Amino acid sequence: MRDGGDMLYRLCDWDSNFFGYVVAEILNEQGLSFEEVRRELSLKQIRLAYWQIPKSDHLALEKAHENASFVGTQVTYERTGHVDHFSNKRVIRYTPSSPTEELNQLAILCGDFSRFKNDRNISNERFEKLYLEWMKKCTEGALADEVLVSNEHGKTTGMVAIRKKEDSSGSIGLIAVSENSRGSGVGSELVYSALRASARQGCEKHNVVTYAENVAACRLFEKCGYSVKSTMCYFHLWL
Repeated sequence: MRDGGDMLYRLCDWDSNFFGYVVAEILNEQGLSFEEVRRELSLKQIRLAYWQIPKSDHLALEKAHENASFVGTQVTYERTGHVDHFSNKRVIRYTPSSPTEELNQLAILCGDFSRFKNDRNISNERFEKLYLEWMKKCTEGALADEVLVSNEHGKTTGMVAIRKKEDSSGSIGLIAVSENSRGSGVGSELVYSALRASARQGCEKHNVVTYAENVAACRLFEKCGYSVKSTMCYFHLWL
């Protein structure tokens, strides 16, 4: 706790349990030197701290670049309005409660540009396990209301997981297209199918978070009517 009641950080319980060490997210380091931030985190035996900074905050970014590892630029996209007519013959709802091997491979592709893959302190094995667990939780219904898949010639060519959030917006959590099917329109079909499914749940606003470094994903969402809501630079601070 800081003077005035501002919280410096919050503990990330799920992440801590998954990684096996204490993980936290820095909430407000303003007014503190980096040495003070490090000292407060170290006192609580925090090993990894996520540090999310608006792209426009140049002073904070300078501090973060000097003292932590830059791991990616997260872009939040938002869309409102109705979905125009489109063909989605290849997209169906996935109903089993556990993922297939094809879905697992697509889940790993979801993280190609993620901060967890970019962080050299996180092994590739651990990174893949994280996304496999995410996929599993989606098919179980814990982290998604629906999982939609694209099928062609008996093969799963893409998937998208969607969830209605507390603010009644529809959110895409995971989305990926197999490498052999990229450029064939599968991505657009998945996004529009996700928008339709969220609209059926009463969602009028839709959002998705991706990485600016994933140029193809950014182009896809913009093509499908999304616009940038916010851009945040992510850093990992290891202690």
